[in-house]
Amino acid sequence: MIYEIEQKLNKITYAWNSLIIPYQFCRKEIKYEEQELTNYIVGISGYLHDTFEIILETRKCNGFVEMFSNHISFLQAIFIQQELVLELLGLFNLDNKRKSFENVENYSLNRNLRNELIGHPISRDKDKNKELTSVTMISYEQKYDAVDYLRYHRKKCFNGEIITASISEIRNRHLEFLNDNFDKIINKTNEILQQHVEVLDVLLANLSTYDFQKLLIELSNYFEPIYSYTNPFELEIITEIYSKKSEHLRYSNMIDNFLHKVNFSLIEGKNNAISFIKKSEYLPVNTNELVFNYNDLVHDKNYIAI
Repeated sequence: MIYEIEQKLNKITYAWNSLIIPYQFCRKEIKYEEQELTNYIVGISGYLHDTFEIILETRKCNGFVEMFSNHISFLQAIFIQQELVLELLGLFNLDNKRKSFENVENYSLNRNLRNELIGHPISRDKDKNKELTSVTMISYEQKYDAVDYLRYHRKKCFNGEIITASISEIRNRHLEFLNDNFDKIINKTNEILQQHVEVLDVLLANLSTYDFQKLLIELSNYFEPIYSYTNPFELEIITEIYSKKSEHLRYSNMIDNFLHKVNFSLIEGKNNAISFIKKSEYLPVNTNELVFNYNDLVHDKNYIAI
């Protein structure tokens, strides 16, 4: 399962960077802030990958101190990953309130265990004049495949009880938590991309009929990267070139070249989104689909750079 989980995390990071953030239309469907652009989610993804080894590796311990350290790092790494996943859910405008996860066992059982042993080994009731509620401590008995701990709780008159939590059960619960929530994020991403595909379909269907100025506005609203990766066709420049297209054939040629690149890029962008949604390999652009197939323009004797 871990390979599948890591692949899903990679997909989420790719979708955020390459399929959502570049497009204003898609950004409206997520929690978008300037400081959260690409590096933020890359950092979250990297932190998740870095903590996987702590969670997945079953290590035999040489003495109590090493066992104690391993158990704490194991539970704390799970806690960290839970926090990171909640943040990811929030970025994709999905419910990430901790209260919503209180009845989700794959989250709450591990969360409560970590809080009981690490977050609050001594617990007091703030509503009852900080009355002592419970005390917990990891047992000196060494078990690499389980966390044994002692608990003294007011509900049991502070009579000590030994509790055993299986490492494999803790781990499996957490992997299910990751898998379920990565699926939620991917499903939300698919919804966003499906909407974008439908918008791009409309653009492609009207590419040859739109007034040029209307086309530029529609591209600004739904496919604005075209102005950055089709240099020298920034919006201001292509607008100026269009105003001069009747002055010289080179300007007309450059408009045709721009339309060809727009046509190609729209199909490519649509194919990238469809590939993600359908979990398929990259779909190349079929040149037969192009409305403006302006090949070998750079060799045209009338093509002169401005």
